[in-house]
Amino acid sequence: MIPLRLTLKNFMSYRDGSPPLDFAPIHTACLSGENGAGKSALLTAITWSLWGATPAHADDEDLIAQGETEMSVDFEFGLGDQVYRVLRSRTRKGKTTTGKLYFEMQAPDGGWRPISGNSARETQRLIIERLRMDYDTFVNSAFLRQGRADEFTTKNATERKEILAKILGLEEYDVLAERAREQARSRESDRRLLAAHIQQLALQIARKPDVQAQLAELAGYLSQAREILAVATTEAERLHLQVAALEKDKLELENVRARMAQDEVEISKADKAIAVLEANLLRYREVLAQRDGITAGYQRLQTLRTRERELSDLAHQSRDLESEIHRLERAIDHERSGLLNQIGLVERTISESRRVLETRPDLERRLAEVRVELAHFEALDQEWRAAEVERDMLQQRQAGLAGANDKLKEEADAIKRKLDMLNEAVAAGPSGHQHGRANCPLCNGLLDADALARVRASYEQDIATRRQQWKTNKRDCETLDKQIATLASRITDMEQKLKARKMAEKREATYERELQGTVEAETRLARETDNLQALQVRLDMADYAHAERQALAEANARLTALGYDAQEHRRVATESQQLNDYERRFADLRSAEEKQESDTERLAREKENREGHAARLTRERAEEVRLAAAVYELAERRREAGEQDSKLRTERDRFERLSREQAALDRELEGIASAESEREIKAAELTLASAEKTIYEDLAKAFGKGGIQAMIIEDVVPELAEEANRLLSRMTDGRMQLAFETQRQARSKDGVIETLDIKITDGAGVARKYEMFSGGEAFRINFAVRIALSRLLAHRAGAQLQTLIIDEGFGTQDAQGRERLVQAIRTIQDDFEKILVITHIDELKDEFAARIDVVKTARGSQAVVN
Repeated sequence: MIPLRLTLKNFMSYRDGSPPLDFAPIHTACLSGENGAGKSALLTAITWSLWGATPAHADDEDLIAQGETEMSVDFEFGLGDQVYRVLRSRTRKGKTTTGKLYFEMQAPDGGWRPISGNSARETQRLIIERLRMDYDTFVNSAFLRQGRADEFTTKNATERKEILAKILGLEEYDVLAERAREQARSRESDRRLLAAHIQQLALQIARKPDVQAQLAELAGYLSQAREILAVATTEAERLHLQVAALEKDKLELENVRARMAQDEVEISKADKAIAVLEANLLRYREVLAQRDGITAGYQRLQTLRTRERELSDLAHQSRDLESEIHRLERAIDHERSGLLNQIGLVERTISESRRVLETRPDLERRLAEVRVELAHFEALDQEWRAAEVERDMLQQRQAGLAGANDKLKEEADAIKRKLDMLNEAVAAGPSGHQHGRANCPLCNGLLDADALARVRASYEQDIATRRQQWKTNKRDCETLDKQIATLASRITDMEQKLKARKMAEKREATYERELQGTVEAETRLARETDNLQALQVRLDMADYAHAERQALAEANARLTALGYDAQEHRRVATESQQLNDYERRFADLRSAEEKQESDTERLAREKENREGHAARLTRERAEEVRLAAAVYELAERRREAGEQDSKLRTERDRFERLSREQAALDRELEGIASAESEREIKAAELTLASAEKTIYEDLAKAFGKGGIQAMIIEDVVPELAEEANRLLSRMTDGRMQLAFETQRQARSKDGVIETLDIKITDGAGVARKYEMFSGGEAFRINFAVRIALSRLLAHRAGAQLQTLIIDEGFGTQDAQGRERLVQAIRTIQDDFEKILVITHIDELKDEFAARIDVVKTARGSQAVVN
């Protein structure tokens, strides 16, 4: 993967409108800028666009620039002869975020052809397939992170082997080994359960002869019980037929008695109806004899009711007019009360406005006093700000001196270690050399007595100079401490005084608001005085409720014209009440005229009906005597049938019990047959479980660290050593070679130990362990091994390592160390299409062919290629 162009919108510190970053003309470049300028954000954008992941494992919401709701990354890259483009975006709406992902390939005409999948997940899979590299492979191969170059070489042999296993992704085999062990344990559990189950089946099968013997014996008992049950059933059916016949006679007897009771009721009802009809006919004759008097009284009642309805209508109209008059009088009173309320309200407003105007002089005086107080606070605030600035400057100077002292101490300690190493080398005395000479422990070169003295004097002078400077800085720090403490006391005092400023500002605002209220009160006083005079004139002239007054006069005139007489209304109502009974008597007269003939006919029918029921009752009494004699034997037959039913139930229970026992034995025999078949199946399953357990145990060993993993490492180590030696040879002009030892002889001489030692052969052909090297040689070894690991991981993933990103923290190395890294990068630069080196050290910017400067502006971070 070769980066070509990166366009960011609201991604971390890069805002909308940030110019695109063009990688196309770059081969080797440094990515420089101050801490926090946005260097790492560029690499984060590349990994997020391709894999949706970041080195810090941040949430997508945290990547959106502060204050924005959406972000996007547009990344173009080369792969083989083809150019691709990935567009990934994220939008935040409320508490939820949604994302989009597009994958495109450049067409021959320069345009873009979509090759995305049907979903974001499928599109991500297509991107990884084209790259042949997932996120973990990329960050462990193409990205050399800060402080990680010597992570592999500086570990002990065991840890080194574990790191190599992690880089190669061998943890998957650990997972497979554990799964195999789990399966083996599962098969062992299945095997034990199957063996126990087979044992239970064997116990069940052993009962087969006993069950067959019990079935043969039970068959004889069951045949005898069946014959006895048939005889008992026949006798019970005979007795039940006799009882049923007698029950039928009993039911008929009950029906006859019910009909007799009904006939007696009907006769009684007929007697009552005859008496009522005879009484009604007598009353009808009496009413008809008074026909003339009843008719005259009824006609007078109808005349009075007609006049009463006329007077009721007039009374209703009179009440409506009186109600309207009362309503109009209340409306007129309401209008006058409203006018009086307005006058009272205006008078209160005038009084309040005069009271407010009286406070104006006092408010003007208070406002002038508080403004003088605020001017004093403004001067005090300026003095406080100046003191804050002075304190910050002193604290910065103090921090600078403290940092310088820390650096001076580190440098002095480093020089002291070199001096100690030199003294130890002189004291030990080099074999094969003249007295007074020694090998330099740093560069391994031979130093004579004069050179030793010069080096020792130089080291001692450097230490003395740094210690003197450290003491001077220490005294300056103590002086600054006192000055800062004095300023802090002044600042605290001024801050306490400035706390009262907010209260003064609130009082100023209150006085200004209240003064504005006096101006408004003056205007209001003039307006409301005029309004009061106008309202008083309206009240005095009765200038209100004109429509209601006119309507009231008209209503009084209509009430007078109506002429309703309440006394006549009461007299007519009283007489009508006295004659009310004639309405009932007239209805009785009409009823007597209508019902006399029909009731005479009904009386004849009722007498005829009574005679019929009396004749049928005589016949039913004779039938009752006959049926009662037949039903006399029913109780005895019921007793005999009950005894036979009890006997039948006993025989039936015995037969059913024997049948259930036979069925149970049949089921048990069937279960034994099933158990015989199941035993064969479970035996086969037991054999299979035992075999599978052995297979999974073998797989667990194969997937373990001593199996496939060891074979992979044994296969990979030569490739790793070959690649590292190729780079190391170029960086040392063929003077150094390394070798990996994966096993060594155990101290007991009885076996070998798995290890991963690194041995280096120098220009003199002497082999030493890596731990014996330091300085520039150790750095070259670290760098060569780290690049070899990157190439190895990319190669195993099926990808080409065409881009290398180095973030090794130049600021943590001295000038000599930085120079070594630059030389190492130049040595390998032809092996990569692009190399990006992250730094914020100004001295290194001119060491590379191109430079990407990252700066932070008011419009966000920007990256420019120089």
